[in-house]
Amino acid sequence: MELDLEARCVRVVVHAGVLHLSRQSHAAEEDAALHAPIERRRRADDRPPPRLVELLSRQGCGIDGFIHSAGIVKILPVRMVDPAAALEVMNTNFLSALEIVRILVKKKVNQTNLKTVTFISSAASKLGERGNSVYAASKGALDSLTRSLAVELAPDVRVNAVLPGMVRTSMSSSTIDDRDHVAEILKKYPLGFGDVTDVAALVRFLVSDEARWITGQHLIVDGGRTCI
Repeated sequence: MELDLEARCVRVVVHAGVLHLSRQSHAAEEDAALHAPIERRRRADDRPPPRLVELLSRQGCGIDGFIHSAGIVKILPVRMVDPAAALEVMNTNFLSALEIVRILVKKKVNQTNLKTVTFISSAASKLGERGNSVYAASKGALDSLTRSLAVELAPDVRVNAVLPGMVRTSMSSSTIDDRDHVAEILKKYPLGFGDVTDVAALVRFLVSDEARWITGQHLIVDGGRTCI
């Protein structure tokens, strides 16, 4: 899911673990190679990945809004979860967010430009579902990160998380298109399945000045799923 939102200097969005940057005057997406495992990217001297630093320098300005919308899911019973599969989910869903924020708050890289951070989490972090333990845990970690960063980075940076329910995307298509099970799933959604635009509308609000007094919040947009 991509959410390209205007920032004062650049737009920034993470889609499937890849960072995209674009100037307001022209769209030029670049792969910052941030989907690699954290331990492979971190330098001994703790310098940020040079590719991202080069991108910021070449754009000629800083990033004031960061939206993390990366996610993968592996539906497996816990007896079949191996450490490699769990680490892949955590790298993409949680550690990539932590790493990018770590870089963007460095004054030598982004000065004090960063003002808003929005994580796309999941309503799954609030629910118990069979086979969804690793995915839910990764999004739960993102929720906890939201609260802690909101306190740590205040008052300069607002940090919030959006928790969607079942939204029509390429990642959820196999579930939504499964005619044998979709009827049962729909019973758990009073307002039916959502669209990407339902999530984007809330994110646009959170990164705007209208949300200037909102931070550290988990905002659920799930068509009523968590009410059932």
